[in-house]
Order: sequence, then C-alpha cells, then structure tokens
Amino acid sequence: PSESAAWMNTTSPAGAAVVPLTYAVGRVLYTRTAALVGAALAAAATPLVLYSANARGYSVVAAAYLALLLVAAHIRAGGGTLRQWAAFAVVGAAGMATIPVMLYPLGAVALWLALTLVVERGRQAVPVLAALAAALAAAAALTLLAYLPIIHVNGFAALVGNKFVVASSWPAFYRQLLPSLGFTLASWAQPY
Repeated sequence: PSESAAWMNTTSPAGAAVVPLTYAVGRVLYTRTAALVGAALAAAATPLVLYSANARGYSVVAAAYLALLLVAAHIRAGGGTLRQWAAFAVVGAAGMATIPVMLYPLGAVALWLALTLVVERGRQAVPVLAALAAALAAAAALTLLAYLPIIHVNGFAALVGNKFVVASSWPAFYRQLLPSLGFTLASWAQPY
C-alpha cells in the first residue's frame, strides 16, 4: 500500500487498549489465569478487531467500559478518592460523547458498584453511593457540554432522532432476539 494509505492498516488506540484493559480487569476482579484467558479472547474476537481496524467509536466504548470497571473496582476496595471519582466521571463522559450507547455500560458499572456496596457495607455505603451519584451527574454534565455544539446548531433531535434506526415492536424484538444472538456467537471468532 502507498504511504498515504498506511493509516488504514492500523488499529485505533482504544481498540488496541481493549486487550490490556481486559487483562487488568480480569486480574483485579478474578485471577491471573482469568485475566490471560479474557485478554486472549478479546485479542481474537473478530468484532473487536474489526471495530478497532475501522477506528469505530465502539472501540472507545469497549475501552471506556473496561476502564470504568477498573476504577469501580478500586473505588469498591477503598471507598474512592477524589481522583478516582473524577476518573469515573471523565471516562463515562468520554464514552458517552463518543457514542450515546455508552449509557448502557456506564449504567451497568454504576449498578454493579452500587449493588456491591450495599451488599458488602449496608448503611455504611451511603456516602459512597452519594459520591457515585455525584460522579454520574458530573459525567452527564460533561457529556452535555460535549454535545452542546451539536444541540446548538442542529437541535436536540439530531442526537435522538435517527431516520436509519427505528424501534422495533416488542413481538418483532422477541422474534429477532435468538437469531441475532446466534449470529453474534457465530461471528465472534469468524475470520474476515
């Protein structure tokens, strides 16, 4: 390939970070063996490789999700420093500013952290839960700030209204769920 096209044969930094982040999450939450297996699976996962090679925002979401898990694990262990809560808010906002679908991983990590704290600490979890709420509010504010130029120029509908993506009815969703899961599993390690 020509030198000008060489950039197309690289991976995104976020996509490349998914493998070591997967290892780090596995190491913090489980064992070294689980971390190695997870990193190997992430490195060989066809969708992750394609997202990274195509420099898709989904790689940023995957990396941000893993980074949030790491930060949340450290918060869980020690109650959270100001720096950790700031990292939680900034990483969450960076993912949300990349693709709004980051709301799901951010919500999953926040819910996991909240439930884990309540189960492990009971009433003593209240200050940490308050800090979690503040970090989520900060992430929302930073995300809004990032989207403000789009909202100002094109209106809020530009963010939530996509003529190419429409909601399915519940019956259609249920009919498509198993075939979609089957396709995802079949394509997970399929070479392209």
